[in-house]
Amino acid sequence: MNCSSFTLSLTLLFRYIPETPRTSDSEMKPLLWINDIIFLRFLLFWANCEGSVPTVTAVLHGTAVLPCSVPFISGTEDLLVSWAKKIGTKPSLVLHAFNKGQFNLTHQAPQYRGRTNMSPDLSNGRLDLTLTPVEQPDEGVYVCQVTNTADYRDIEVRLRVIESGTSGGDRGRHGLWMSIWFLCTAVVLLGCYIFYRRR
Repeated sequence: MNCSSFTLSLTLLFRYIPETPRTSDSEMKPLLWINDIIFLRFLLFWANCEGSVPTVTAVLHGTAVLPCSVPFISGTEDLLVSWAKKIGTKPSLVLHAFNKGQFNLTHQAPQYRGRTNMSPDLSNGRLDLTLTPVEQPDEGVYVCQVTNTADYRDIEVRLRVIESGTSGGDRGRHGLWMSIWFLCTAVVLLGCYIFYRRR
């Protein structure tokens, strides 16, 4: 279950709560309490939701290829490309830069020196970045910023780092069970909400 399906589920559940009269403030208190719990559960899930950002899984000390594809590249004359890692909400750590046909590593963050490589495939709009060897602190969200006279694009990709022998599918199943748990919790609490409203 991804962010969109979870949000849709909660929206539909709340949309079809039957309207019943409220008789007293004492009956309202548990309703508000339950409603707050459902809302907080939703916020916690949304804060950890990664469904909107593509994820690349790499083995520790292995190689990661971060994809970046844009349709508006026509040449290198006015093409500017920058790969950076997000710190907070903004791209802060520069990994690699490509400026008008030339690589520019002047502002590359020290922890990425000697570990990044780009082999632009301009005919197919590919500006992928290779990172090797992958280290645990590399985990996070990266942004491929592409601009020319025709357009501008920010493309995000999340890098997950796993130990050798750990299956990326295990993490995926864990995320699925967590999504199911949140949804079931919301349904149970919503049932209590409806029960109190009908009393």
